[in-house]
Parts: sequence; C-alpha cells; structure tokens
Amino acid sequence: MRRNAGDFLRNLLVRFNLLEATAAGVGIGLGLAISVTYALGPWIGHPWAMAAIGCLAIAFLGISWNGWDLGRLEKGFKAETRVGQAIESAIAHHGCAFAHNVQKIAKVGDIDHIVATPQRVWVVETKYRKVKPKSRFYDDVLPSIAANAKAVRKWTPRGTPVQGCLVLAYPPPPVKKIYPSCNEKIVVHTPDSLEKTLRKEAQRKQILDKKIATDVWRLGQADASDMN
Repeated sequence: MRRNAGDFLRNLLVRFNLLEATAAGVGIGLGLAISVTYALGPWIGHPWAMAAIGCLAIAFLGISWNGWDLGRLEKGFKAETRVGQAIESAIAHHGCAFAHNVQKIAKVGDIDHIVATPQRVWVVETKYRKVKPKSRFYDDVLPSIAANAKAVRKWTPRGTPVQGCLVLAYPPPPVKKIYPSCNEKIVVHTPDSLEKTLRKEAQRKQILDKKIATDVWRLGQADASDMN
C-alpha cells in the first residue's frame, strides 16, 4: 500500500486530537472536583481546593496551546494534500511515478514528494505559509531541500537529473523563481505552476532509466509499510 500525500501530518493530527479530548475530559473532571472541594472545604481544607484550581488552569492552558498547534498542522496537511493531488493529476502517464512523505532516503526530516518524470526526478517540499524570520528560509528551509536533493541524487543511478523544488501554497505567487543553496538550484512553484510543469514533462521523450520510476513507486510503498 503506497503512502498518501500528507500522511505524516494526518497522523500527527490524530494524535493531537486524542490529546485534546483527554485534556478536555481532565478539565471537566477537575471543574467538578473544585465544586465538590469548595462544598466540602470546611471538612477537607481549602488548600486542596487551590491545588485543584491550579491543575484545572494547567489543563485548559494545554487545550489552548493544542488548539493553536492543531490549526498549524491542519493547514500544513491541506497544503501537502493539495500539492500531492496536483502531482498525481499531472503525471498520469507511462514512465512517471511519485512517492509521498518519504523518510527512508531523506537526509533531513522527510521529503514531502518525490516525482519521477521521463526527464528528471523532482524533490518537492511544501510550505503553506511564509517562513519567519526570513533568515530561517535561507539557513534552514533551502539547505534542507538541497540536502534531500543530494540524497535522492545519490540514491538514483549516476548522472540522473534531480531537481530540488519548493512549492509555496499561499498567495501571492512567488516573484523569485530560483534560489541557490549548497550548490543546488532550488526552483520555486505554486501548486498550479508545478502541475503544469510536470504535465508537460510527463509527455516528453523518455531520457531517464525506466527503472527509476519503478524504484520511486517501491520507495513510496516501503515508507507506507514502515508507518503501519
């Protein structure tokens, strides 16, 4: 079974939802405990009531933080899924393949998407919002894509063209189209422009070893098995 776009973030969302439900249950339980404690304060002592209030505050603080984090994860999940759908739509062609959320050969974190066309292999990273501070974009995001592009190049047969790619899934469209980083040229796309580019490449003459597409498919299946 292959891995779908956004599976990594989808699993995180499920885990955070479980944590949120647990925290909510704890908060409600503590709320009832406080009421009972105040009612029985003269018999059991008010320090216990203060302790219960403190626990309740911590529980609801956790819920608030979790809700904020869930919002970020959900946006990231939607962006990765959108880009994954664009990729799958564009390369429905013989000699093409894709793998989502690849960890097995990644040098840094996981690779959102690896795409094999008849012309080259794409290493795609998705960002659903602007990276702040700006220095992090140059010192973290671009070098990570470059490192994973090098890892994929090492994994493929010698001489295989490998293209690092950053997809910005938020408006407005990027002004700069290419960013150099760590001896790699990272191209920048929107989901729509990437889909158009891949669709054109999918129809061009086959210059890659056809085995690469098979290996990319297997790579996606292998990572899906590792998740289960």
